[in-house]
Amino acid sequence: SSLTRSTQQHDHELQEAIARLEQEHLWAAEELDGLYRKRTALEANRTEVLRHKLEDTVDQYEERIKKVEKQCDERMDQFERDQDDRVVEWRSAYNTLQDELKG
Repeated sequence: SSLTRSTQQHDHELQEAIARLEQEHLWAAEELDGLYRKRTALEANRTEVLRHKLEDTVDQYEERIKKVEKQCDERMDQFERDQDDRVVEWRSAYNTLQDELKG
């Protein structure tokens, strides 16, 4: 029946969209992991600089660390907002499809 085919097509499209969303989630997680590694490296560099008491360099590293921490925090906040929005969007699409099927 055409309704079954249409439903299968919608289901297939929904599954593809969910797969894309999961892939985007993985990419974003990898990006966050990279930011955390940068942050850790900067922290290690700061420790080394402090050990040598190079005050001017310490200030520069402190600024770089603050900048990376801010970028990391902003990226995590945006990532969480994006994921929340997408979950709501896909849940709504799924519920609409379910309602149409119950029709």
